[in-house]
Amino acid sequence: MRISEWIARRKRRREMDDRRYERRTGHKRTRKTVQRWKVILPLFAAAIAAALLFSHIFTLHNRQAVVINGNAYYAKDNLSVILLLGIDLRGEIENPTGLVGDNGQSDMIWLIVADYDADTVRILTIPRDTMADVTELYSNGRVNQVVREQICLQYAYGASSERGCELAVQTVSDLLDDRVEIDSYLAVSMGAITQIVDAVGGVDVTMSNDYTVYDEATSEPVSYTAGTTVHMSGTDAYYFVHYRDTSQYSTNLIRMARHADFFDAFSAQIVSALREDPKGMFETAQSLEPYYTTNLQPLEIFRLAWLLWRSDSAEWEFTQLPGTQTHVGDYDQYELDEDSVTELILDVFYESVK
Repeated sequence: MRISEWIARRKRRREMDDRRYERRTGHKRTRKTVQRWKVILPLFAAAIAAALLFSHIFTLHNRQAVVINGNAYYAKDNLSVILLLGIDLRGEIENPTGLVGDNGQSDMIWLIVADYDADTVRILTIPRDTMADVTELYSNGRVNQVVREQICLQYAYGASSERGCELAVQTVSDLLDDRVEIDSYLAVSMGAITQIVDAVGGVDVTMSNDYTVYDEATSEPVSYTAGTTVHMSGTDAYYFVHYRDTSQYSTNLIRMARHADFFDAFSAQIVSALREDPKGMFETAQSLEPYYTTNLQPLEIFRLAWLLWRSDSAEWEFTQLPGTQTHVGDYDQYELDEDSVTELILDVFYESVK
């Protein structure tokens, strides 16, 4: 809607309100009354916005101390931690059968850490092959056993997308010794990539490495050279993000590097689209609802969108949880370096007690 149309519509609505007021009271509404509300309402809206954005009343974490190696640390205030899961499905996110095992696997596992005091976004990536205590469930939802498996399998044990997310949140929290409080989750079907990339006009991805990706439709290889920038359509982006050569070891780590390259470009494009057409981006998000599951609350979405609006995506830092890639039988396994992970957690989520 154009501004002139919006102003004309407001004027007509105000005139109708004035006529109803005159019929009800027998008096004409004075201009002074109208002017008073024109001043009060914007001030009231501004006060609410200021409270949402700047007040620590809405801080998402309680300040708690932990002692590690004889040193005391406080959990940082005003962080929002979101578990982002990329689910290995081409279609909609919901489990098509409602049966355990048909929920898809979380091929991408990220902890997005939004620091509203520092105005920064940091992303911790967890390899899908990371070994963790995974809760296996029966088809009726009851616990069968807890076994050490690749963490990507935990989501699959949910009979629904929501249940898979809840299981994944708990498993990631346990993996990090309950030292990180995960506020929200967002699981996205890989099938959403095609639509959202096309909706923002494609993305220009700069390659940090040489890659070879196979087009799943034609089985033809597509080569990318380090240092080059390639414009990708939604279909190109899907193959770039999704492809993995399962006949070779350690190819998931290569795919994770592609994920980071893609997200650098994609996030910059999203921020640009938010600034140019926030209404259009909201409508796009609504159209993609069948492709994602989240428990993000409106306040969190508003705060995160505002942070993205004013932040520089080029400064977002990607850090893979430190560990070692191994192979057991036919499968990759990634074992975390617990001491290094503890140091990373303290750096990202805590500050020294002074």
